[in-house]
Amino acid sequence: MKTFFTDFKRSLSDWNWYKEIAAGQHPLKISYAVMLSLFAAFVASIAFAVGLYTFLIPTAKDFINTRVPADLVITLKSGSLSINQPMPYRLEMPKEGNIQNKEERKNIFVIDTGVDATLDAPKKYDTYIFIGKDKAVVEKSAQEIRAYSLKDFPDTTVSRESLNTLLDKVLPYAWVLPFLILIPLMVFMLIGILIIFLVAGFALWLIMKLVSRPIRFSHAFALAMYAYTFIFLFDIILIAFGRGGFGIIPSVFLIVAIVCFPLFLRHENK
Repeated sequence: MKTFFTDFKRSLSDWNWYKEIAAGQHPLKISYAVMLSLFAAFVASIAFAVGLYTFLIPTAKDFINTRVPADLVITLKSGSLSINQPMPYRLEMPKEGNIQNKEERKNIFVIDTGVDATLDAPKKYDTYIFIGKDKAVVEKSAQEIRAYSLKDFPDTTVSRESLNTLLDKVLPYAWVLPFLILIPLMVFMLIGILIIFLVAGFALWLIMKLVSRPIRFSHAFALAMYAYTFIFLFDIILIAFGRGGFGIIPSVFLIVAIVCFPLFLRHENK
């Protein structure tokens, strides 16, 4: 751990650090990348927990009690769905500040058991989920629309009361979710930054070769890894506020710029 923080500090404050790495004076430490991804995953988990308890849970309760009619009852039995409301029945998307995002569908789901559920139903009814006579059609994205037979779903009854009961049962265990996503997040982030290091490392290796100052690819990879520390700090801030990271291509360009500055500066000062 002490070595990690020493390398972290030098990556941000010592230009000679990069010259030494390029010269092969320090071994490649993949553990540095693992620690970066673990720390990023930890911050993301905290941000998720904060959002969960300050927004998602209160919003879910409010949504159920204000948007779901008190007398609404939806029953699914033996693949046949019934509803005690006029059809087509629509549950609209909540609007932020009374402004509807143009890219979003108007409805969360639409139910009309009097018609067949076709793959064009989400677009026709402006909804993410359309439930027809014997199928449910779900629009996961503009490129992915799936149809599911209602017979594949277990018998159930949905009402405001049952939704509140389900939410009350789940809430006591909500604190576990941030811990459950920690390791998968770390693995996902580790794979992402290793891809960045490979691409940026190759770019650095190629640039140094083109300017007749060749270095080993392992050294170029290490240069990319430590230079990523600058981007990592900004990524952490963006992740903490739920804005995501820089992405692969911008990160690669920034890494190359950060590394080339001290290396070429040394060359010019000779």
